[in-house]
Amino acid sequence: MPTPLHQSICAILNEKFILSKAQLPENLLEQTMVISELNFNGFRGAWEDSGKRPDFGVRVKNANGIFKTKWVLEVGFSESYDDLKEDARLWLEGYPDVSMVTLVKFLETPKYRRPIDFDDDDDEGKLEALGIPINLQDIKQEDVTMVQQSGPATYQGYQWVGQITEVYMENWIRDNSGRAIKHGNRRSILRAPGNINIQVGDFLPAGYPQTIVLDSGQFRSMLSLKIGELAVYRCREWVKEYKKHMKRSEHDGDYQP
Repeated sequence: MPTPLHQSICAILNEKFILSKAQLPENLLEQTMVISELNFNGFRGAWEDSGKRPDFGVRVKNANGIFKTKWVLEVGFSESYDDLKEDARLWLEGYPDVSMVTLVKFLETPKYRRPIDFDDDDDEGKLEALGIPINLQDIKQEDVTMVQQSGPATYQGYQWVGQITEVYMENWIRDNSGRAIKHGNRRSILRAPGNINIQVGDFLPAGYPQTIVLDSGQFRSMLSLKIGELAVYRCREWVKEYKKHMKRSEHDGDYQP
C-alpha cells in the first residue's frame, strides 16, 4: 500500500519531468504523458494473470498515435528488495512496451511495531493519560517531533516512525535476450551530495531532454515532511485499533457464564 514516503519521490519526479519539457514546442509536449494510480493487466508469459499499479510512469505516443508506457517507477517501503526486483522482471519481461524500471527502496530502522500494547482493562481514560486524542482529527502533524531530518518521528513521547537510514535507487532495463538486468550502479538518494541524473533519452522522443535531474536536497526536505505525515497516519491507525479493542473488551465483559 502506498504511504506518504512513496509520495516523497513520486511527487518530485512528476514535477521534474513536467518541468523538463516546459520549454518544448507544442507538438513535442503532446508526445508524452505521466501516469499514476493506473491499473495494468495484459502481461505475458509467467505474469499473464498478473495485475499491477506502478507508483509513477511515463507514456510515449507511438507512430499510430497510441500512448505506450516506457518508464515505470516502483517504490518499496514495507516491500522487500527481492519483491522490488520481481516487479522489475514483471514489467521488463512481462510487458514489452516498458523500456526502463526505476526501483526506489526505503529502509526504516528499527522496523515499525506498535509502540503501545493493548491491555484487557483499556478504556478512554488510558488515551487521556497518554495524551493521545480519541478524535482522529486532533492528532496533527504540527505536534509531531522530528529527532533528525530523516527521523525518528515521535508523538506524545512515543515513536511512530523509525529513522529512515537509507533510500537508494536502481535502474533496470532489458538485455538482448529479453531478461531484466540492473543497469549501472545503485545510488543513494538520501546521502547524495548534489543532484542525481536519471538517463531517459533512450525512450523519450527526439528533442526531449536526455536526463531528469533529481535534487537530493529537495528530496530530503520532502522526505522529512512525509515522515511526519506517516507518524500521524500510524498514530491514527493505532487509535482506530484501540477503539475496536475497547469495544471487544466491553462485549467480553458482558459475558455471563
